This record gives sequence, C-alpha cells and structure tokens, in this order.
Amino acid sequence: MTTVEIKKKLIKRINDSENELLLEEIFRLMEGDDPDGIMYLSDDQKASVREGQEDYRQGRVISQEDLDREVDEWLKE
Repeated sequence: MTTVEIKKKLIKRINDSENELLLEEIFRLMEGDDPDGIMYLSDDQKASVREGQEDYRQGRVISQEDLDREVDEWLKE
C-alpha cells in the first residue's frame, strides 16, 4: 500500500469514527509528528527514556531471547 493510499484510508476511518477515545489517541500519537522526522516527547516520555538509559548503565537488561522465552511461558499460564 502506498503512502497516499494509507492516508486516504486513515482520513476515511477518522471521518467515519465516533469513538472519542480512539480519536484522542490518534491525535496524541500525531502530536509528536514532525515533517523533518523529529519526534517531540512529553516530560513523562523523557523520564521513561532516562529510566531506561539508567537501567542499561546499571546492567538491568535482558536479552531478546530470554524475553521471548519469558513471554512464551507467561502466555501458557
């Protein structure tokens, strides 16, 4: 699907929607959209990024393989 097709479908779905929560979420997601590709983060998002960076510096990480295994086990419960 081309970018133009995606835009047309999104516009139609947005125009047809009466779901206020969905529309607010779409708006929230697009607030940070910038034509230059710059994403603007809220203060909460910036704090989450800083927390993740600190976790990494402190070695509080898990490999993707281990995470996949944990998720598989969790889904079996």
